[in-house]
Amino acid sequence: FTDALDPLVLTFPNGVTVSLNTTTIVEREVFFEARSPGGLRAVGDDDIADAQALGPVIADSGAGPFDRVTLAAFLDDKSASLAPSVDNATDAMSGTAATDDLEVLFQLVHLLMTSPNADPAAVDRYVDDRLPFAEDPSIDIGYAEFDALLNARYDEPRFLLPTPDTLATVDADGIEGVAVERFGDAGDWSFAFSGDFDVAEATELARAYLGSLPASGNADPLDFTEPAPPPGVVEVEAVAGQGETANVSFLFTSSATSERRDDIVARVTREVIANRLTDVIREELGDSYSPFTTIDLGGGATPAVETYISVTTAPELVDDVAIEVLDQLAALRADGPTE
Repeated sequence: FTDALDPLVLTFPNGVTVSLNTTTIVEREVFFEARSPGGLRAVGDDDIADAQALGPVIADSGAGPFDRVTLAAFLDDKSASLAPSVDNATDAMSGTAATDDLEVLFQLVHLLMTSPNADPAAVDRYVDDRLPFAEDPSIDIGYAEFDALLNARYDEPRFLLPTPDTLATVDADGIEGVAVERFGDAGDWSFAFSGDFDVAEATELARAYLGSLPASGNADPLDFTEPAPPPGVVEVEAVAGQGETANVSFLFTSSATSERRDDIVARVTREVIANRLTDVIREELGDSYSPFTTIDLGGGATPAVETYISVTTAPELVDDVAIEVLDQLAALRADGPTE
């Protein structure tokens, strides 16, 4: 018997670690995640655009000797999916499978890590989808806001959205090269399977498909250090979209602790902020929109905490909403939440 707090953990000679957690919360379904340190921090400056494109392109390109059409035909009567990604500090995979198709998921993982594909047609689709937004972020209000927010927070290309110039450098060979570099050495990868499966069967599948992955014995260092935020207050305006609505958004960055208990405190704090702002904006400002709040704690020894608040409102209420949000946060800092 295993559970989420005490899973069965397997370690293979190649360095791969596999956690197996059985649960029937969702019957006949298995959920999967895998991570390795590295990410965009571990790629060269010339490879950033290819690394950012890796996830969507590889997922749209088939696997191993099977092209996109062949793989889709094979998976047509099966329930298994796999999505790779490269974020700022980690290389990752996630996926799901029906219990009966668990071996297919293992096979997809093995193919991705030993023979990744980047189809030139998938590269073209990726670029075609993103180029209009890169050329003119104002065509979509959400994209424009996110682009403006990232540019206000960071001056490091690894944290920014693609530009027309960076998209022009993306190609299939570059993506495959990054995939081989980031996914081809399994020694520092950790895999986790959670769901409705037989532990003995999953153990044998893990031994066959993950324990056999190539590994050099080298491990990338864990590096979750965020670039320092700009000093003071940075205020930007993005004009985009159509219609009579506006978004007022805030991103606060500050230091946190590495205590995982703070994850729970952050969730409670998020609910307090969201509920309080919803009441105030609806009751005092007469606005019917609900604020959206997230609080994200980073990893590493010296993590940062980022609090993001966004309120959709009427254009004429932008200043009032901004003042009210800041006033309410100040009151929470000074007095804490009410009972």
